[in-house]
Amino acid sequence: MGQVIAPFGIKGWLRIRSFTDDIDTLANYSNWWLQLASGWKLFQLADSEIGNKGMTAGLTDITDRAQAETLRNAQIAVSRSALPPLENDEFYWADLIGFAVETPEQAKLGVLDGLMETGAAEVLVVKGEAAHLIPAARIKEVDMDTRCITVDWGLDF
Repeated sequence: MGQVIAPFGIKGWLRIRSFTDDIDTLANYSNWWLQLASGWKLFQLADSEIGNKGMTAGLTDITDRAQAETLRNAQIAVSRSALPPLENDEFYWADLIGFAVETPEQAKLGVLDGLMETGAAEVLVVKGEAAHLIPAARIKEVDMDTRCITVDWGLDF
């Protein structure tokens, strides 16, 4: 749902890159899982602020810049159970990782390996015989039963 960019200030606060539609959505979750070199670790959000340069956050037990530095570049996640329920035709992006990606003519492009935020749009990272970066706006259908994403995309792109 986000990433720690770097320490912010001397009191252990962090500059945060949010991958959510609204930058302050992460502040709605009191428990953050951070992916460290040693694995995922649970932290409690103490406070957060949204400023003109984005989001900053303080975590319980992170009280100085040296501690904050150890969290640099850590991925931020929240427990699946904390997320709001979905409607029948909705899905979370993370649920699509590993889905087959194909054209409307059923030509196989590969498997969805990840998603990128470019600032302008979300991009599907598809790995197969060739790598493809496909704008999410080109998705025509997501079939949760067959685990397949159909995209309006040519094999020669």
